[in-house]
Amino acid sequence: MKINKEGIRESEMRDGFEDGFEPLESLDLSKVKNFNDLAKAMSKTAFGGRALGEAVDVFEAMIKDKDCFVVLTLSGAMTPAKMGLIVCDMIDHGMVNAVVSTGALMTHGFVEAQGMTHFKYKFGEMDDRELYYKGYDRIYDIIELEKNLDDTEFIFREIMKNFNPDEVLCSRVILEMCGKWLKENTDADAIIYTSLYSEIYAYSERKCIAPLSTTNHSKMITHMLSNEVDFVVAHPADSRLSWLLDQNEEVPNILTIEYKDDDLKLTIFSVAN
Repeated sequence: MKINKEGIRESEMRDGFEDGFEPLESLDLSKVKNFNDLAKAMSKTAFGGRALGEAVDVFEAMIKDKDCFVVLTLSGAMTPAKMGLIVCDMIDHGMVNAVVSTGALMTHGFVEAQGMTHFKYKFGEMDDRELYYKGYDRIYDIIELEKNLDDTEFIFREIMKNFNPDEVLCSRVILEMCGKWLKENTDADAIIYTSLYSEIYAYSERKCIAPLSTTNHSKMITHMLSNEVDFVVAHPADSRLSWLLDQNEEVPNILTIEYKDDDLKLTIFSVAN
């Protein structure tokens, strides 16, 4: 650092290389032969291009590291946007060990695997109000038939009949059963089907719900303490509700009232995790 005779720091004109900076390089498409070349070249550019190129490098390192447990987190409308099979390929090729997704993403993938169709929404040419009254739902520039979701609900109701009403369920178990249904009833691929038969775990967010259906209070507390349950749903007419309310007062750090509606006759307790 240079200080002039007035005691003011003078600017230096260093060249970047002497400080170990990485130089940027222009993207030369004449040298790009495949996607790998493109990604590596973009990592030497700037803004979103560099972020993408560097992300590819990180992902490659994760895949090659056999001690790295890769969790793929998904959100947004990827399955109705027809990106679901890419995730299936990632699972098939052992690139990920677990999937944590929004419930909507799994649901739309389940819809697609049944052979139901999504359509293009065209801005400026279609009216949302008119589409609504015709039974269409819009997801940005995608059109989903409300009937698709209604039909899927009927199928899901049949799938849920396979479970014991006293069983504490989590999203992984439910998605596994949905994957088995797809195997038995369709030839299509979907994330929940591929994950089931590739020995990886698929979760839909992290909301494990336990209906108040057991008289074994100690068992319920065990589930709560072991983080197997996120919410407990109780009807006010159920005599066991008073027990839950007592627990709410005695162990508020474990069990608290999340939601209560007398008109709906519903009380939901959240379990601290």
